[in-house]
Amino acid sequence: MTMNFSNPGFSEDVVVDLGTLDLGSIPAISITAWGNVDAVGTADEQTIIAKGDATGASGKDWAIQFEESPEDIRGTINEATVDGGQALSALTWYFICLVYDGSDKTVWINAVVDATNAESGNVFAGSRPTMIAALNDNIKRLLDGLLDDIRLYSRALSQAEIETMFEARGVDGIVHGLEHRWPMNELGIGTAATIADSIIDLGPGQFPGDPLNSPVYAEGILRI
Repeated sequence: MTMNFSNPGFSEDVVVDLGTLDLGSIPAISITAWGNVDAVGTADEQTIIAKGDATGASGKDWAIQFEESPEDIRGTINEATVDGGQALSALTWYFICLVYDGSDKTVWINAVVDATNAESGNVFAGSRPTMIAALNDNIKRLLDGLLDDIRLYSRALSQAEIETMFEARGVDGIVHGLEHRWPMNELGIGTAATIADSIIDLGPGQFPGDPLNSPVYAEGILRI
């Protein structure tokens, strides 16, 4: 499928502090994002979004990240991981989902199941910090690349919904259970996001983010 790279939206080397961002003890969760790393196999745990205070699964309530070896996607729910099997390429856009339905946690890449394993219990609630493109353990596990349209849902997305989101490129209208959405298209291409709370949250939860390291807006693929 041909992607549209004409619209702003993706932010280069973005680091966003979201505070604690506690969804509460919920029975299911879905995390979606578009991601593109500059290099694979060179840095462990390049974070997409994570609620955690230490490296390793035991330090995270939930997270999705690019892994180093092998070069795949890792999802974490309640300090337990699921590792994808698809080898990823650098400088390539991927639509990444982590879905937890109370029975299984599943990684999806480009609307195709990549890996799944069993999990049970409500999603952990608490005061661990949440960050985009970094882990708030002294700002570690930085992502070097691009991100866009990160979303959190307080339910498990269906296969049909994930396929629709992948095809629609940001204009899918799937809002049931949507808690937070950061489209990252507030500023023009080449503009540094340096103002506090400039990463706007379009979801009902209204959790804007404070950008760190002066992330720069880049060309994107979303048609919003």
